Amino acid sequence: MKNLTELDKFETLHEETVKCQANSDKELTAMVIFEYGNDTVRERKKVVIHTTTWEGGQVSLDEGEKINSDDLHCTFIPKFQNYKCTEEGFLVITDTSPKVGRYTATIIPIN
Repeated sequence: MKNLTELDKFETLHEETVKCQANSDKELTAMVIFEYGNDTVRERKKVVIHTTTWEGGQVSLDEGEKINSDDLHCTFIPKFQNYKCTEEGFLVITDTSPKVGRYTATIIPIN
């Protein structure tokens, strides 16, 4: 539940930037910074916040050259990852996985 509260704070802070899609999911453009191990990858991404009942709270990044599901994580689920809306208005998602170890994905909306 805490993750959904943090996601709601993020959406509220950026309500002018977040666009509602036809299926009620929400979309925005953001700079995503993915940190894992000793690596940091930055890429401009389309971010979708899913609002449907079974996907509610899921955050998805579009596939890109640097951040893609072959090498990193592009889908985050509130049941498994930790979400935090920072004072600066960034959405920070953290977790540990067998694929990349401990990681942080920071989503910074672009107006």
